[in-house]
Amino acid sequence: YFHSNSAYVKNKEIRRAINLAINKKKIIQELIGGMGTEAKSPLPVDMVDNSKLTGYEYNPQKAREILLKHKLSQSHEKLKILAREVSDTSIYNRLTDFIVNDLKEVGIECNIERVAYSDYLKPENINVAMIGPWKNKEHAVRKWLSL
Repeated sequence: YFHSNSAYVKNKEIRRAINLAINKKKIIQELIGGMGTEAKSPLPVDMVDNSKLTGYEYNPQKAREILLKHKLSQSHEKLKILAREVSDTSIYNRLTDFIVNDLKEVGIECNIERVAYSDYLKPENINVAMIGPWKNKEHAVRKWLSL
């Protein structure tokens, strides 16, 4: 989820580059043993039919080209990522690591800020890239629609 004033997320093409930079198939295979599908929208596929959406294939070279075009490959700005504070072995931490490593490969440095779950969805914290699944579908819809 993105909602920010950062140069990385206020430009549609840069958001596309971020999507292209993340190897979602690898995350699904290595992190959850193939028991998942790639997200094509902010809402889960069993909540909203997104079969007509194409999504973004993993393409780090194209991501680098977009970043270079927008001069963000030379930027010293870091993408701030808000992540839930959980145990070191949590799947959320591993997911964050996968994403941060993929972004680093295309030249995007990240600053991870870990917060307690109770603070994770506070309005003042929803100004950065957020990582982690929602607690439940109804909660996801309410939060997403209230932004």
